[in-house]
Amino acid sequence: MIVRRLVPDVKHLSPEGGTRRYNPPAVAPDLLRIRASDWDRVASHLESCLPEEGCGLLAGRSSEVELILPIENAEHSPSHYHMEHRALIEAFNRVDQLGLDLLAAFHSHPHGPAGVSQSDLEEWQYPEAALVVCTRLGGKWTARGFMAEGGGGREIQVLIDRG
Repeated sequence: MIVRRLVPDVKHLSPEGGTRRYNPPAVAPDLLRIRASDWDRVASHLESCLPEEGCGLLAGRSSEVELILPIENAEHSPSHYHMEHRALIEAFNRVDQLGLDLLAAFHSHPHGPAGVSQSDLEEWQYPEAALVVCTRLGGKWTARGFMAEGGGGREIQVLIDRG
């Protein structure tokens, strides 16, 4: 998946509005691979955000996540998230500076559902990247990945690589 020159949706990021700009289209992944140590960082961030939803970005190359970018949930809500604008722009700049691709955004559903919601799909601004929804089941965080396609979500595999 190639998503270069990350440009946040200016209209979304600025009350003054602007022109919506997306990254070039790319082949949608069927798999995201996250190292166990990186997954532990995601889970730790989500745990620290409870009872609110936690969120952030996943960047890397191909299907391999190489960079975890936790971002503050500006809404501080247990049922909705909105990435803090300045931190989101800084994260996009860092991904771009490192020559990585935006692979996915992650966020938690602390109280369920264990999947992507309709509002997640409708509000997602980068259809060439996946949405990873994390839920806490039995005291452990789990992840499911989705590509926003045709008004719905196509599930993709999220592999936590422990080997």
